[in-house]
Amino acid sequence: MIAPLQKLKFVAILWYQGESDAGQPKTYGTRFRELIESWRILFKQPNLPFLYVQLPNCETEKEADWAGLREEQKEGLKISRTAMVVTIGDGEDDDLHPLNKKDVAHKLLDAYDNVELFPNGYCTGPLAKGAVQTQKNAIILLFDTFGKEFSIEKNKDFELFQGGYSYKLKNCRQVGEQIILEVPENLSLNADAKIRYNWSNAPQAFIWNEEGYPSSPFELKIEQNNNRRK
Repeated sequence: MIAPLQKLKFVAILWYQGESDAGQPKTYGTRFRELIESWRILFKQPNLPFLYVQLPNCETEKEADWAGLREEQKEGLKISRTAMVVTIGDGEDDDLHPLNKKDVAHKLLDAYDNVELFPNGYCTGPLAKGAVQTQKNAIILLFDTFGKEFSIEKNKDFELFQGGYSYKLKNCRQVGEQIILEVPENLSLNADAKIRYNWSNAPQAFIWNEEGYPSSPFELKIEQNNNRRK
């Protein structure tokens, strides 16, 4: 299908796909990276920008793991000159095919304008990079904001997931490019503890950058700060 195009030169590749893979998302990231790299080889354009859309909100595919697929899609950012467009809020909860194509197009333009400025992977919204337990009851979320300020809405919950159970973390505050979460005193963190944000098929964003673009959903394993106070 692609081979007949190999003599053409491209300014960029725009990619919007993933719904059909959401039933089994675990290997998507590896296959996605292989696709990007193979196309650059085929077109003899090793630095060809590859801009792609992370799956939006959608509730129609009840058995599919759209949250897991979105996490796998981030693997594309491990390749240089790639950009990911976050579309939480642009989808239709009751329709597989979103009507709001215009806003997605604007975000793709933003991605194209920034992919060379951030050649190691660009995201249109804040991108969580790590979760660190600094004290017994405090977890810091670290973000890459790509030079843009961001903010968090009040009275929203993050999710702590461990041992197959989910707990709501209601107390949080923003400090610069970090979000500090408070863990209840009566809750101890297990080795498998993770922090989740917008981890569902059809979430509602509450972290935004200054342009009004949402943060990418995430699931982060909580790392230990060896210097934390007991």
